Amino acid sequence: MRRCKRWLATLVLMLVPVLASAAGWGALLLGGPAQWFDGDDVKLFVDSAREALEKAPVGETVPWRNPKTTNSGSTTILAESTKDGQPCKTIKVTTQAKGDTQSMRYVACHQPDGRWDLTVPQ
Repeated sequence: MRRCKRWLATLVLMLVPVLASAAGWGALLLGGPAQWFDGDDVKLFVDSAREALEKAPVGETVPWRNPKTTNSGSTTILAESTKDGQPCKTIKVTTQAKGDTQSMRYVACHQPDGRWDLTVPQ
């Protein structure tokens, strides 16, 4: 329980400033392999996802790996679209830790204030 509270506090402290409280990002890391991420893993994950969303073309994967924990993951841009006039990208996020791998698809839409809000595609 103590590890969970410490991990959650680290997650909040790292995600809020980096992603400006983007909707859905915290939930993305809860459960599955990401539950085992430490603070460095979360930072690598967030930096990789941000790089993919801001710079990667459709079809490109931006991977990350923490040599200290051996945890890893990637963000792949699957498609681009618009919603309510905002640019959006369909992404596949893969996380790996302790021999477990999980991949999920999301739609990330860029908001006027710079945030990327996540939703699960219908």
